[in-house]
Amino acid sequence: MLTGRCLCGAVRYEVAKPIDSLVFCHCSRCRKESGSAFDSIAVLDGGDFRLEEDSAAPHAYEAAGGTRYSCAECSTTVYSIKDRLPGKALVRAGTLDQDPGPVTRTHIFVGSKASWDRIPDDETQFDEWPT
Repeated sequence: MLTGRCLCGAVRYEVAKPIDSLVFCHCSRCRKESGSAFDSIAVLDGGDFRLEEDSAAPHAYEAAGGTRYSCAECSTTVYSIKDRLPGKALVRAGTLDQDPGPVTRTHIFVGSKASWDRIPDDETQFDEWPT
């Protein structure tokens, strides 16, 4: 089982199954939120993700076709739920406590990536959200 938490440790979660793939979103919203070239996301079945029993309740806010959940203390976005992906939890990979190991890497919204961003040619890329 993998665990994760926000920067201050108030919001904590568990992932019941191994993470085998990560999605790197290069859209302008994810760049702004992450402060980087992209956001690193593990897309999980909702039943495989749960907040720990004594975790602080995250702050929920509506953004970009879904709800993002962040820590009320340190403002770290921990996960989100997207309308277009019912039953899934999108966990920010940077909040994981452990290395998930080898993963498949997929890049989305590369049509709007930052001009200074470079993606390896051998990694799967989509200009928008894959269907």
